[in-house]
Amino acid sequence: MAQRTLPADERILTWLEERPGLAATVREIAEAFGLPARSRPKLRRRLHELVAEGRLVALRGRRFGSARVLGDVVGRYTRHPHGFGFVVPDDPSEIDLYIPIGGAGGALHGDLVAARITDVKPDGRREGTIVRVLERKSKVLVGAFQPTYSGGGVVQPIDAGYGFDILVPKGRTAGARAGEFVSVSLETPPSGAGPARGRVVERLGRPDEPGADVEVLIRKFDLDPRFPEEVLRAAEALPDDPGRWSLEDREDFTGQTVVTIDGASAKDFDDAISVERTRDGGYRLHVHIADVAHFVEEGGPIDAEALRRGTSVYFPDRVIPMLPERLSNHLCSLVPNELRLTQGVTIDFDGEGRARRWRSHDGVIRSQARLTYEEVAAAIEERRPEARRALGKLLPMLEAASELAAKLEAQRARRGAIDFDLPEPELRLALTGGTEDIVARRRTAAHRMIEEFMIAANRAVASDLAARRAPCLFRVHERPDPDRVEKLMRALGGLGYRLDVDPVDATPAHFRVLLEQASGRPEEPFVVRMVLRTMSLARYDPVCLGHFGLALRRYLHFTSPIRRYPDLVAHRALRRLRHRVRERADVAADRRERLPDLARECSRLERDAEAAERESIAWKVAAFMAERLGEEFEGRIVEVAPHGLTVLIPQPFVEGLLPVRRLGDEYFRYDARRLRMIGSKTGRVFRIGQVVRVRVDRVDLLRHLVDFSLVGAETGPGGGRRRSGRGTAARRGRGRAGRRGR
Repeated sequence: MAQRTLPADERILTWLEERPGLAATVREIAEAFGLPARSRPKLRRRLHELVAEGRLVALRGRRFGSARVLGDVVGRYTRHPHGFGFVVPDDPSEIDLYIPIGGAGGALHGDLVAARITDVKPDGRREGTIVRVLERKSKVLVGAFQPTYSGGGVVQPIDAGYGFDILVPKGRTAGARAGEFVSVSLETPPSGAGPARGRVVERLGRPDEPGADVEVLIRKFDLDPRFPEEVLRAAEALPDDPGRWSLEDREDFTGQTVVTIDGASAKDFDDAISVERTRDGGYRLHVHIADVAHFVEEGGPIDAEALRRGTSVYFPDRVIPMLPERLSNHLCSLVPNELRLTQGVTIDFDGEGRARRWRSHDGVIRSQARLTYEEVAAAIEERRPEARRALGKLLPMLEAASELAAKLEAQRARRGAIDFDLPEPELRLALTGGTEDIVARRRTAAHRMIEEFMIAANRAVASDLAARRAPCLFRVHERPDPDRVEKLMRALGGLGYRLDVDPVDATPAHFRVLLEQASGRPEEPFVVRMVLRTMSLARYDPVCLGHFGLALRRYLHFTSPIRRYPDLVAHRALRRLRHRVRERADVAADRRERLPDLARECSRLERDAEAAERESIAWKVAAFMAERLGEEFEGRIVEVAPHGLTVLIPQPFVEGLLPVRRLGDEYFRYDARRLRMIGSKTGRVFRIGQVVRVRVDRVDLLRHLVDFSLVGAETGPGGGRRRSGRGTAARRGRGRAGRRGR
């Protein structure tokens, strides 16, 4: 029997919030609550009243949704060069909001905005429009300057997301020359009344000048290479000698065989290790971490600046540190043959590498050696006699460490953790600042050993802090979205790969098996990339939600407090726990209340730092290849897309785009199911894993892009796609944008 009275407002709201798609029409709501057709006008009026009260949101298609879940979305606006964009919510648990062309409402790329949801697709994807600009990203942009006949100039922003050039009137160019990078103050944003206008405030150098790229990126990502005077004074005031008072209540590990193992160019050493075999056939691992919390007073000027930075940023030729150099490279750095204060973890493992017990401690160490990954790998993995002799008395400890690391790797495999092993470019720099060579970074057994030991320490500390509900920042990696998993399965299906599980139920072990199946095969780089893109983005959160990739219920970052602020938060929380510090209720409550904002800010700063580091490498790679225009290389196809092929050449280790128009003098059809290109005349096929010979055809230094052409291909004036009705230019544009997004 149909219900005669309208349901309570809260019942309607709850039903909408639990409904797939989060929205419904008047008719759908009426049917759900058993209302007769004659009640719909009354229901419609009530729904519009709830919209006016701000409790409901009116959507396209005459649908309604709860404002509690579909209200204004606050986040950063990221604009695509083609005009559409996304609002990336401050709340990392929310999905991005699509902003169509014309929906930006005056917002510029990078602005903090409030956006209103206007539509929700059946699969949960959301669309909206920007209603308010809450904060401009910056009024100063960086770009390339070109003079005009009028005596002024035009600045093309480095970031293609802005989608406009800036006119600089005569007399406001600061003497900038053609091609120079400049900082320009945006005085008038683009509008219907005219183009963007501004003035040059700083000249940053020519593209071929050493260091100009870093100067541009520092300004683009709002980094600060200099510390405030107050912070430097506070750092200088710290005593060189820890003093007897600092050593009280600390365990003395100075008699241990303790070493640091880092990259050859590393300057800040925040972790050291020591391993012993135990009488019962197990192992005892000591992980000693620089006690940054001892030197950096919470709430003090050094702490405030470290929080503002969030992380160190590592460019190929310089570092922008989180802490002043006196701390990062001196007082806190675990350099050899010097007393250093630490916080650490001692973990006992059985003979199979299972952790039986652990404890944390304040300690003091004296590192016996600063070793590199290459030195340790040469002695332990390659067993070179001269490398083993060079290690001397350190060799037995490192042999035990290698044994334990192998056991921990086996345990990681048993629990199904995902092991991404995608080679990355390593730049070999000349003393003059240029790039001499680009090679694939080698991941040695020494790299894996330190990685396993740091994971073990992070896991132990996370377990202790989570068990005691201590306020800290956990490292969270949530399970991938089922829709992305489904797309992955479709993409890899044409290559013969299967996940054999419902996307909702996919576990880390399923992805691990997938990667193991691809290992050593020509399509391995493509499979690894696709799985990586399927994963959620790791972030910081005050709630312990587990780490999907590592297949761990509890995890955080503890082992790098010199370069990551969340690690410093963990150190302070662990010390309060270990020393049973009892804080006033209001102080403890305030600490917890600040954690969500702190987690979001640290996650954002980490993303910005990684983006800056990636772009710096891409810039130097492009500059390196610009000197090799016309040279030929053999490479392998690692991706196939409608706009062309991504080709990876092994030496130098460089990736570039082979546009479809450079494949030959015929039309090429993209086979999405089997991920291949097929020539319409010759039937020639290009597929994942295929070896091709390419020529360096074009380099765009401003966008850091490398384009290849196919050696032996004969193309007409229009290139490979010669049919005029197929939107060639648009496809080429999408190709460029897609390449940048990888």
